[in-house]
Amino acid sequence: RRRLETLFIKACSEHCGSLARSRRWTECESVANRWLETEPLSADAAIYFLNAIKSPGTRAALAKALEEFEALRTRLSHEYDLAPQLQGWPHVFESLRQRPGAPK
Repeated sequence: RRRLETLFIKACSEHCGSLARSRRWTECESVANRWLETEPLSADAAIYFLNAIKSPGTRAALAKALEEFEALRTRLSHEYDLAPQLQGWPHVFESLRQRPGAPK
């Protein structure tokens, strides 16, 4: 079982990279989400997931990415007593929160 899980995680990583390079964000979001379900501590999976969500660049997409980041932070805190280590993401969301009319 562990061997299959390792193969699945490797396949998700490679597939997300390929999807992101070709800007197929909807598919990337789906694969990254399944990857996070299997490996919730994966910063790479979380970054692909959040980048895919925010890819449209709209206020709604950024708000949804912020919601998902907060959900991830809460899950990691409750289930693993950890905070996400997603390079650059906390800064991005803090700057979003400080904009007038930003999502709360």
